[in-house]
Amino acid sequence: MFDPTDDQNIPQAKQAKRLSHIFHMPCSGIWQTVWLESVPKNHISDLNIAADIHGNVTVAVHSSTTERTPVEIYIAGTGGEVIAQQQHTPESPTLYNITVNMGDDEVKSYTGFRTISSGVVNGVKRPLLNGEFLLARQHLHPPTPEAMIYDLEVIKSLDNHHYAEPHCGTPWHSQPNAPYDANRIGLQGEFGRIGLRPADENLRPIEGAIRTINETYEIHAGIEPFHYRAHVLLDLLRQQVERYACSGAVYTQTTDVEGEVNGLMTYDRRVVRVDVEKWKEDIRALYDAAKRRG
Repeated sequence: MFDPTDDQNIPQAKQAKRLSHIFHMPCSGIWQTVWLESVPKNHISDLNIAADIHGNVTVAVHSSTTERTPVEIYIAGTGGEVIAQQQHTPESPTLYNITVNMGDDEVKSYTGFRTISSGVVNGVKRPLLNGEFLLARQHLHPPTPEAMIYDLEVIKSLDNHHYAEPHCGTPWHSQPNAPYDANRIGLQGEFGRIGLRPADENLRPIEGAIRTINETYEIHAGIEPFHYRAHVLLDLLRQQVERYACSGAVYTQTTDVEGEVNGLMTYDRRVVRVDVEKWKEDIRALYDAAKRRG
């Protein structure tokens, strides 16, 4: 087996075989669920589903052959029927089950009625959810579905609402070296990076990463300076939202990652590091600033 992770001739970002300070465990192997399934020769190979706030649903059904086969599509709520279409929002993420039948094959999926777009609000290009500007606050990736659920619960408790996971929302990505474009939505692509070393029992036991913790970002000696810096950074973001065209931000990061100890939680998710009530107060100030600016 050949692992080219540390080959400088390929894009590798912060992946490394030798873990230290800001360099992480590389991606390798099977990273999603794999299963074997018996299907007919002419079967459903893919679905593209789009639903909007007006109750419209478009389903494109892709098949494994060129045969013309009738398709039946059923849409229902979790209770089995749709009484009145409800919009999908952060406060009420209502989903509807979709069943697609084609010949002898059946595939089940789901969708939510929402529309993500961009538009000018009070002279500023904004991201719009269901036609309204929503300040986008998000975090980074979890290791497992169970951790994702817990992370979402913690993030929601802090009055954040977005999560950077391709299977759970609209993914964002960085575009390096992009030229300035006045028509693009203004975002604080990454901020935070304030750290506090936890107890050894809450660290991932990787010697090289632990030994180089102090070579990572901004490491504080105690919890009070950590809380203070978090408040300062969130207030600076509030000023960007209120005075300029900032429409969202990505905080680094939800949990510690090996040698990076700048998470809202420790690597094992046993310790929530932030002052929850103060954090919620600062986050609400961000939303208030966004409403005032429009």
